[in-house]
Amino acid sequence: MKLPSSIIQLADTRGILKEKVKTVIKEKRKGIKFNITLKAKLRKEREDGIIYKEPYFSSSVVTITREDEILQKLEVAEEEILERIAKWISEGSGWIIEEILNHYINVVSYIPLRGHFYIPLPKELRKSKKGLFNSQYYK
Repeated sequence: MKLPSSIIQLADTRGILKEKVKTVIKEKRKGIKFNITLKAKLRKEREDGIIYKEPYFSSSVVTITREDEILQKLEVAEEEILERIAKWISEGSGWIIEEILNHYINVVSYIPLRGHFYIPLPKELRKSKKGLFNSQYYK
């Protein structure tokens, strides 16, 4: 059985993407958000000839904060792309993937929110008997 070119492309580049993501995490010393996109050339044979389309298939944005999450998150993104390709092909019956034209990884820095800010309560609420509690006030 011949595997679709999209599966082969994703499998062949998984190691490269893993190393790229690992490098970016080390450089930034923070988490990252990324998505993967494939641009494919699809072909459909009709009575009046062959038509081609070049759609993009993207995963949703994935967040990674630790190196040990990389492989699992890449696999999740790849699965999502394969599901989108399968949906496209099944809805437009007769489409065949001719080739993968481009494979992108889009990466942005991610700085997780931390609870290190203190906002004081207004004076009229600080010693109120309304059940409000501000842990900073009682230190």
